[in-house]
Amino acid sequence: MDGSQMPLNPLFESSLEKWRAVSLYEMRLLAWFAADNLPFKKADSLTPVLKMSAPYSSQVRLKRTKVKRVIYDRMCSHECQTLADLLTRAHYSFIVDETTDKSLAKALVMIAKYKHHATLLVKEEFLGLVEVTDASSEGQKKLIQTYLKDSGVPVSSLIGIAYYNVYVNTGVHGGVGALFQEFLPQIFMLGCTSHSLALCASYATKFLPGGLELFLKDLINYVAGSPKGIA
Repeated sequence: MDGSQMPLNPLFESSLEKWRAVSLYEMRLLAWFAADNLPFKKADSLTPVLKMSAPYSSQVRLKRTKVKRVIYDRMCSHECQTLADLLTRAHYSFIVDETTDKSLAKALVMIAKYKHHATLLVKEEFLGLVEVTDASSEGQKKLIQTYLKDSGVPVSSLIGIAYYNVYVNTGVHGGVGALFQEFLPQIFMLGCTSHSLALCASYATKFLPGGLELFLKDLINYVAGSPKGIA
């Protein structure tokens, strides 16, 4: 008889099914941690509670180290690769923003926007977070190109970029948008709407009486420092 057709030992088959059920249980918990952006250290106190109340929970082995490793090294990379595969089938645009962590290290955040080929729905999904070593317009252009290439996403399918309003991005001749338009002339560039409205509002306040402007600033500072506003 062919070895591939040999029946499994019932005890082994039972153990395999149990292992699959426990793994699925853990993956659902990990997805919950990632979706709600929960602190990984919560896993240390969550697991003992689950073991007293849910099926298969006595077999769960989740601590902060495992939660962090599986979400970062497995789930995140899988989701990013799945999105990259979808972007190879459609034209797409993305939103670019810059963030800074506690160590003052800068990173570029990219959110992809595309139409799903099966559902025909327009979706926005996290594409990637890349550390910025060269904040110049040329450096950011190369960073985006390299990330897309390494992810297997065709740059030629890019039809638009939305970014925050700084000269590095919006410069007519040397901005990131202008550099992309050199080899993608059809690309659509859009500055941050919120930033543009803030600039308009800032300019409009110059025509307000000084006392009113001072009152509005004091009001904002009072609300921002209120315990109810922080809650």
